[in-house]
Amino acid sequence: DAGNTVVVIEHHLDVIKAADHVIDMGPYGGDRGGCIIATGSPEEIASVAESFTGQYLRPILAKAGTWRPAIGDDSEPLPMLAPPLRKRATKPRDGAPLVAMPVPVPNGRRKGAAVVEDSAARAAATMATRISRESAPQEPRPVTKAAEKRARQAANPRKETSSERNLREKRESERTGVISC
Repeated sequence: DAGNTVVVIEHHLDVIKAADHVIDMGPYGGDRGGCIIATGSPEEIASVAESFTGQYLRPILAKAGTWRPAIGDDSEPLPMLAPPLRKRATKPRDGAPLVAMPVPVPNGRRKGAAVVEDSAARAAATMATRISRESAPQEPRPVTKAAEKRARQAANPRKETSSERNLREKRESERTGVISC
């Protein structure tokens, strides 16, 4: 809100999906990484087939209703690619840092203010979608047994014992300066 830029290196998909701008580095970690795979909003990252991050973001964004396949592409989201040296990948590989920034960064296709204006317009549209989704009323959570027990105890407090009463009275007298006999 203050107009500051925050740079976060993050692997948690809930943080990535809420970023205004993502720079996906990779394709892998360590000496097999270090290249920019994709930049843009989380929805733009999800549209890049080479991005492992995008592959994991697709189902999350599709469920939230903010990502749809490109125009003319009626297929389902692309299947996740398994990283090399593994037969099955169940989560993204470590070492592919992501940078989330709330200020759009020019992507180099065009120069100058037009790039910033386009990025700002895309970011504003994405933020409007997220605000409308997140401000929608949510279903109340089910009441747990522990919450029921706390409510019962608050409604029917137990009686104060004599030692508790003496201690309470002592503390009250120390605060007020009145000594009781």
